[in-house]
Amino acid sequence: MIKTKNNCIIVSSPDIKGGLGKTFIHAQCALAVAMFNKGLEVIIFDADPQQSMIELMADRDKNKLPKLPNLKIIKKGSDSTFAQDILDASYTSDFIFIDTAGADNIDLTKVQYFSDIAYHLCDVSNVSTYKSKEFEVGILADINLRKKNGNPKSCIYKTFYNGISPIPNVAKKQLSKCRKPVDDLVATGLIQQCDFNICRREPFTECMNTGASIFELDKENKILSYYNAKLEIKALYLD
Repeated sequence: MIKTKNNCIIVSSPDIKGGLGKTFIHAQCALAVAMFNKGLEVIIFDADPQQSMIELMADRDKNKLPKLPNLKIIKKGSDSTFAQDILDASYTSDFIFIDTAGADNIDLTKVQYFSDIAYHLCDVSNVSTYKSKEFEVGILADINLRKKNGNPKSCIYKTFYNGISPIPNVAKKQLSKCRKPVDDLVATGLIQQCDFNICRREPFTECMNTGASIFELDKENKILSYYNAKLEIKALYLD
């Protein structure tokens, strides 16, 4: 995912459901890019009315975590200027992460339209809340919109699962209930699949409570769960 300077990459997770880990994913990936690529300018748009991302970054200051001069967080302005704000920011930055609310009045299709990469999180720990058909239709509608408007950008859609049990037979049962629409889209080549177990581990909770990057915790890698969490985020941000 890392590219050279002045070739801005816009990343979003335009899903209508809340509580999937969108804020966590964007925060961790943005922190990783900024920490390991000091020459790149990284911007996070906090488009969530609850301002969860702004609070998360404020916790970094409160807990005296290292400042990252190349990471900036911007609160979303009006809906009418949001798309233009994203485009304006793309001229001066290398990465833009757009953090949206789960159920918001923002035109999420517009967010998708300007994204280079769109992550879709599937919560398999509670299948009743995972609207598989809405997920499938949402991606297809956005692809059709791009074709209709002649958008030269191609968006990479990726999906990964949230809340997968570490017990193999339980995980298999969870995935069997919601995997088919994802597998169908993967078969068409429209999306790529990433298998991660996001936001259900102690390290991720500590990150959200303190504003820390996963790479700032347990630096000596003595705790296996923290080490595994680092591998997941590293794979995600480098993918």
